[in-house]
Amino acid sequence: MIKNDRNILIGSAFIAGFALMVIELIATRIMAPYVGSSIYTWTSVIGVVLFGMAIGNYGGGIYADKYGSRKELSLLFAITSIVTFLIPLGAYFSPVVALLGLPISITTLLLALVLFFVPAVLFGTLYPSILKLHLKTTETTGIKSGQISATWSLGSIVGTFLAGFYFIGYVGSSATILLIAIVLLINAAILYTSKKRLAWIAVLFLCVGVVTYVMHLFTDVRGKVFAAESEYYKIQVVDSSTEKNGKVRTLFLDADSHSVEGLEGQKLNLYPDIYPIFSAMGSSMKDVLVIGGGSYTLSKKIVSAYKDANVTTVEIDPKVQQVAEDYFKLREYPMQTEVADGRVFLQRTDKKYDLIFSDAYNSFVSVPWHMTTREFNEEVKNHLNENGLYAVNFISARAGENAGLFESIGKTFRETFSQYVMFAYGESEYAPQNIVLVGVNTNNAINIQEIREKIARGENGEFLSKLLIDDSIVASKGVLLKDNHAPVERLMMPLMNNYFNQYIPTYYSTMTGQGE
Repeated sequence: MIKNDRNILIGSAFIAGFALMVIELIATRIMAPYVGSSIYTWTSVIGVVLFGMAIGNYGGGIYADKYGSRKELSLLFAITSIVTFLIPLGAYFSPVVALLGLPISITTLLLALVLFFVPAVLFGTLYPSILKLHLKTTETTGIKSGQISATWSLGSIVGTFLAGFYFIGYVGSSATILLIAIVLLINAAILYTSKKRLAWIAVLFLCVGVVTYVMHLFTDVRGKVFAAESEYYKIQVVDSSTEKNGKVRTLFLDADSHSVEGLEGQKLNLYPDIYPIFSAMGSSMKDVLVIGGGSYTLSKKIVSAYKDANVTTVEIDPKVQQVAEDYFKLREYPMQTEVADGRVFLQRTDKKYDLIFSDAYNSFVSVPWHMTTREFNEEVKNHLNENGLYAVNFISARAGENAGLFESIGKTFRETFSQYVMFAYGESEYAPQNIVLVGVNTNNAINIQEIREKIARGENGEFLSKLLIDDSIVASKGVLLKDNHAPVERLMMPLMNNYFNQYIPTYYSTMTGQGE
């Protein structure tokens, strides 16, 4: 009997560690559609879970000394199961938190507290109770303490790999949470098999499940064409209509609008429409590499405009590529597509290009830091033909408190590309905007006025020529971004805090159809 108790308790430690780590990883996926998956999301989730665990460990120790029995441990597992099951239901109210008008760092922390603090506290209470009961079965305190700790850690390891490699991509966040809740409930039943209690718990689960389903029906995205989760994002394709742009189809990756295309062939004058400037700058446009796919809008425009161009597009998420094929007509355009990280792709090829365009983003306007550094720029330059062009698109202000990223990317860019031009899509230099830097692989001075005149004579020339900024980047400002020091998240902090509150109401109005 004692041996059986030991095995059950060791199994309970494994299940608790496994479930906690799965939930911690899934937490960022649950929050991402509402606040993105920036560094703030990860920081908030990890901090809140550790804080909750600490409180739970302390309170659980007191509880274990006072009520140390399998019956009470079973009750703790059952309550933890129920609270875990409630997480997806709580997520439906996340827009209330997101729309409070707080900085994104505070918003993510508050949302993490609302969704995951109580579950973390309850998971924290499990460890002392399991350990207390396990120590009763033997006098070898050190060995048995080590067993429980090691088994809990082993469960966490298994949970980490299963969540990252399987659950998120193949099962989905909400279904995984439900699965974990069921596993916890089964463990509670093993610890204490009271049919009457289990019947009440089953009824409660059924009621919550019905409420969750009803909430899903009433919070479904209006105009949603497609929705799924990948290993990287929650992917949504939404059709909407506005007075300014007409009918458009938008690709949302988590909470961020990554691509917008007109459904009526209209020109939106967004940054992918910059493609005519490349021939004006003298590029032969024979071999083109685009890093970052999304809906492949930029790549498709280049293919259409430059008939002889061999275009290769690198996209890290295979499901995003599939969505582009199914919902954004990618199959109709002759180009090569590669599933890879953009920097890794460059390191693996010796091919040189006439144009390399870096258009990669993490969730919510954050650029991948490893594609902003001097070392990356030098890697790009090594893959350019003579007079080849390197263009990089990012979002920042050009002046004021939100300009830190612009100043640093600009300073770093000039280290490698002394000859460059800049296009800015903002009406004010203080506003967050798309900025495209275009460097030329040459030591010969370029004539900006001549380039402006050539652009003005080309397609959409009147609009594009006005985007060309004469002001050069002040080299003394900003941080020189290097592989061993690239504080992109810190530089983006003011921008993200300010831009988040401007963007998020528009995002929810699109999702609910109120902007139509």
